[in-house]
Amino acid sequence: MTDKIKIIGPSFLIFASYLRLIVTFLENLSPILLVFHAD
Repeated sequence: MTDKIKIIGPSFLIFASYLRLIVTFLENLSPILLVFHAD
């Protein structure tokens, strides 16, 4: 059980940081996408 937590812990942190990167990337892209939709 403790071994699973040791593996899941770091990988979850990596996943969370990737998710944050994707969210910020999409937030930066959204104004550009809105401009394309306006045309």
